[in-house]
Amino acid sequence: MERENTTKLQITENSLRLPQDIIEEILSRLPVKSILKFRCVSKSWRSLISSYRFIKTHLQKSTKNAGLSHHRIIVNPERDIPLKLVCWRSLLNDPFAFDSVISVDRDVNIVGCCNGLVCILEDERFILWNPSTRMAMNVGNAGFGKVFAKYGFGYDESSDDYKVFVIITLSCRPDVYQAISRLYSLKTNSWKTLKYEQDSEYHFDGAGTFASGNLHWITDDQEIVSFDLKSELDGMVEQPNSLKGDIFPTLGVIDGCLSVLSDKDYQGTYFDVWVMKEYGVKKESWVKLVTLPNFRHNSISEDLVSFCRGPNGEILLIHPNTFVIYYPEGKAVHHPRINITDPSFEAGFYVESLVSVASNAEQEPEPLVFE
Repeated sequence: MERENTTKLQITENSLRLPQDIIEEILSRLPVKSILKFRCVSKSWRSLISSYRFIKTHLQKSTKNAGLSHHRIIVNPERDIPLKLVCWRSLLNDPFAFDSVISVDRDVNIVGCCNGLVCILEDERFILWNPSTRMAMNVGNAGFGKVFAKYGFGYDESSDDYKVFVIITLSCRPDVYQAISRLYSLKTNSWKTLKYEQDSEYHFDGAGTFASGNLHWITDDQEIVSFDLKSELDGMVEQPNSLKGDIFPTLGVIDGCLSVLSDKDYQGTYFDVWVMKEYGVKKESWVKLVTLPNFRHNSISEDLVSFCRGPNGEILLIHPNTFVIYYPEGKAVHHPRINITDPSFEAGFYVESLVSVASNAEQEPEPLVFE
């Protein structure tokens, strides 16, 4: 027994003598759950895993993971039951099972997902949550009470800051509206009021889609409006002529690029997925990625919750009661069997990460608890 313990000790000591770059390379490829366990190995490992450089490296590797083993989908059911998440890759297994993440006894909305962080609106407070580390930060109320018309969450790369954007549009008199907006910065852990000039003729609600440093919404007139998290200015995104007049357009993100899925005719015969390859460079930067046939009794886009693309070009469509995977190469359709009976009205895609929800080292994030 003594010899066996000595051998184990020698192996552990020898493993710790690996070159630092080799240790970092190995750890940066592991899932978050495993990495968190390795913080107990030594002070140097804990310091490495907690370092800004390692967290950034791990995020980059997780994002580029070809097998999507670090990619997750979070779903918000229609009724007050637990939020649910599932690994992208497990959708290919039949049947797959959701994991109940957290019990909810109040109204909850998914504001957005970015770099492994999920922003949730619970009642009137905004919460930044890392589902992989299970840590969360209550960032408070935007100052509008319980009424939020539109909101979004994203990352400002120029300042290395995560931000929550909220707008409420008030009707002053017939056809005259006043937009009041607030912006939260995780770096400063504070809210501020913006001079947001929203054109009264554009009406849109709900969560914005984050891509290329901007939040985006589809208006009632099917225009794409945007908000730049760096410049804090609103704008419009030009669309190709072929998208004009499309029915039920839905915004999404594919390979980090803004994308649109829309119905080409009222009969719901086929649907196009467009991707903006070069953001902010006129409408010529839009490229049609794929055309999908209609494989539902009603329109694909009519009640579409969200969509994304897999590593081999497959398109995942999330509807209230079903998931659908379309394989363009073989024009095949797969309907994963799911063990969920409650319709899903919100969904988000995120990648596992070690990104902290604390704005500085002095803050203490806590496990997410709904009271």
